[in-house]
Amino acid sequence: MKIKKMKIQHLFILSVQSIIFFYCFMGLNAQVNLGITINSGTSGTTCTDGVFGGSPEPQWRVRIQSQAWITYPQSGVCFVNAPNLQFFQTYNCPSQYPAIIQVCLRAFEDDGSACVVMESCLAQLCQNFPTPAPGTSATYSLTIPNNGFKTSWGTVNFTIASVGTFSVSNGIDEVTACNSFTWIDGTTYSASTNTPTFTIPNGDANGCDSIVTLNLTINTSDSSFATSTSCNPIDTGVFVSNLLNTFGCDSVHT
Repeated sequence: MKIKKMKIQHLFILSVQSIIFFYCFMGLNAQVNLGITINSGTSGTTCTDGVFGGSPEPQWRVRIQSQAWITYPQSGVCFVNAPNLQFFQTYNCPSQYPAIIQVCLRAFEDDGSACVVMESCLAQLCQNFPTPAPGTSATYSLTIPNNGFKTSWGTVNFTIASVGTFSVSNGIDEVTACNSFTWIDGTTYSASTNTPTFTIPNGDANGCDSIVTLNLTINTSDSSFATSTSCNPIDTGVFVSNLLNTFGCDSVHT
């Protein structure tokens, strides 16, 4: 697994405020592979083979998500035997990882010839199954019951395995401001805080969402007033001096 680091630092010094903005993201090139293996399955039918009434040739098919149907079991050079890894997909971001997977099962009598399937007495059932958390797996079954109302029935057993982990890109926005500060979330803060967070869509190196936390220090401006006596008439009046205090904020002396 490769590691990428991204570090951005900005420094702004204004006449009325001094902001030190330190922004650091670390992104990990991590991904999760989701695989679905068909472990086993069976099917049955009450239908005979073709118009001449030969022996039944029950077959079953599985479709995962919107992918193509895969026919089981193997017959000569045709079709596929279980176990078989039928579905495999890689996801780079948690937002891409599906919460559910749809699995469909068909049971039928095959009236086709060679490797060409001709479904008759078809029964089909689709169901959504929850995907396991990254790094874990889950085994499920999908069954078309033999309840006397259908001419075909079947069962498929499969395992959904999720391998790998997702990285989480976190950033800390270090800000020092005078009196108040308006952050990227649109909120104006007038006191020091280190709790606000903001999610930046597609903000990390992998194109995944990033979470930045604000670490804000608020310093305040100050002012002072002093009187003095002068024997020179031209020295009379009010004089104002705008300076910067030790925090870099306005310091008004009157």
